[in-house]
Amino acid sequence: MDDIVGSNLCIDEKSFNEAHTEACSDAFKYFDNNYSGNKDTGKKELKSKIDESFHRFSNRRLQSIKNNGLKINVKTDSQMNEIDVLVSNLIIQSGIGVRMTQFSVDSLIQLQSLVIGNECFSSVKQFIIKDKEFLKSIQIGENSFTSQKKGKGNDPSKSFSITSCPSLQSIEIGCFSFSDYAGKFELNQLPSLETIKIGEIGMPSMNFSYSSFIVQSHIHSIQ
Repeated sequence: MDDIVGSNLCIDEKSFNEAHTEACSDAFKYFDNNYSGNKDTGKKELKSKIDESFHRFSNRRLQSIKNNGLKINVKTDSQMNEIDVLVSNLIIQSGIGVRMTQFSVDSLIQLQSLVIGNECFSSVKQFIIKDKEFLKSIQIGENSFTSQKKGKGNDPSKSFSITSCPSLQSIEIGCFSFSDYAGKFELNQLPSLETIKIGEIGMPSMNFSYSSFIVQSHIHSIQ
């Protein structure tokens, strides 16, 4: 497992478990080919050593992620269902989730940054991010979260909400994303928010073309 995982233990749980399985397989193959003593006793001792090693590396992995963070780059739709809950920096490549009807980061309790590429999640009707204590930045590319690429639409069933994220500093949304979201647009309880960039100045962007904007704080609201 040392050779497979190496010094970088900031890996997702799935990769960590796969490394452990491969290491176990190699260990038992070596045992079967080279051990000359009592096989039953030897296998019990070997399994005990493997379990001990697994727990030791598991604890080191958790501490390494705590100290350095965990970055995950989603390149396929199937990987959306395998995101480690300890991820701190999540990157979703362009073209992901076009057949998905839901998007959620509720379980990602350590999330610090979220980057979503172009033309993602075209069938999702609710974009909701809430109660993310460590989230600092959200960046979304062009033509995402819309079925009207390069255009605009008016679907009041589609809503956008980011609330109760005390560390969030910046929100950036590319042209034509959310262009048919005509329901609620809400930013609330974001005390650290410094920058909101939606679309491009001097260019047709169409973001939230028919939405009612509500930006709230403890002091005032803008509608």
